[in-house]
Amino acid sequence: MSNYEKVKIGNATLYLGDCREILPTLEKMDAIVSDPPYGIGFQHNGGGRSLVPCCTDKIIGDDQAFEPQFLFDALPKKRNGGVGNILLFGANYYAKRLPDGGEWMVWDKIPRCGAKDSFRDAEFMWSSVKTPRTIFRHQWKGLIREGEEASAKQKRVHVSQKPVALMMWCIDSLIVPLGGTVCDPFMGSGSTGVAALRSGRQFIGIEIDKKHFDTACERITKEQGVFAAS
Repeated sequence: MSNYEKVKIGNATLYLGDCREILPTLEKMDAIVSDPPYGIGFQHNGGGRSLVPCCTDKIIGDDQAFEPQFLFDALPKKRNGGVGNILLFGANYYAKRLPDGGEWMVWDKIPRCGAKDSFRDAEFMWSSVKTPRTIFRHQWKGLIREGEEASAKQKRVHVSQKPVALMMWCIDSLIVPLGGTVCDPFMGSGSTGVAALRSGRQFIGIEIDKKHFDTACERITKEQGVFAAS
């Protein structure tokens, strides 16, 4: 008997369960793009500003050091023996456990000067694919946000929610072919899935938190305009 729930939504397959158990059972994936819990006990509180609409849930698994090796094992090796196409957020927190090579990339969250606050100015990613485009600039600090998530009335649905535009850039940076499959083992609210589907790819998402899994199902169903099938 499986310890997970599987839902099919158009070109997306979503799993509710532990990715360490589910990943070894999956078929071929072209890339992994994910923001895993990396052991800093992070909890977003809106920078102390009660006016910032923000989710304050804790992240499951974020109370221990992250070991990324099982993600590399889930992807087929490259011809030269290198790891498959993978991009990981927060990799500066577990850099010593990453393989040699790769590319450091930056999400500049405040491309224009603004007032000093308690939010971080940037986030770092590690990619197994070398690319000349290593900086993505997209405003995302408290109430000041760009893109489709810019509305001040739109509450964050995950403590580490990422803009869809950023996730589309990440997928393109890994040179995932159209029709290829992107996997996010720590799917959260499904931003990677929305980005993958919107850019013509297929998506596999895994999430252990039922609340966030349900949010991802809702967002991905809305993106594709189809009904979920268990």
